[in-house]
Amino acid sequence: MLKKIRLTIDRSFDAGNRENFILNEILLVISVFLLFIAGLYLLQDLRLIIISDELIHILHISELVFGILFLVEFLLRTWYVYIPDKNFIKPYTFMQILVIISLLMPSLFNLAFLRIIWIIKMFKVYHFRHEDKKLIATNPALTIKK
Repeated sequence: MLKKIRLTIDRSFDAGNRENFILNEILLVISVFLLFIAGLYLLQDLRLIIISDELIHILHISELVFGILFLVEFLLRTWYVYIPDKNFIKPYTFMQILVIISLLMPSLFNLAFLRIIWIIKMFKVYHFRHEDKKLIATNPALTIKK
């Protein structure tokens, strides 16, 4: 059972797999939701809307929960992809770390502009994965076997 879970996690970081496509879709939806939250904060700072204290509390909790989720995803990606491929020291990796920190500690600083860059990067990856899925659907021999 544990081996099957580990294999599924490993496959979720391999391009062209069904698991990878699903993971990227989930992360993209969550990222867009987090950008929506950042937009709400911006509108409140500009005094265009008023957000109740209860809703602010719910938004902070959701940022914390999704921050933990992205931290787990980042740690797993580091273990399965970055370390074996020696891909850890890249600007996007450090940007990802900053966004995760801002999600876990939103009262210290809000890096909404980095979230926008992050979503653009994720959408680009999602688009490539979507094209990979179409390509693999037309030519199943391209799938990665493990």
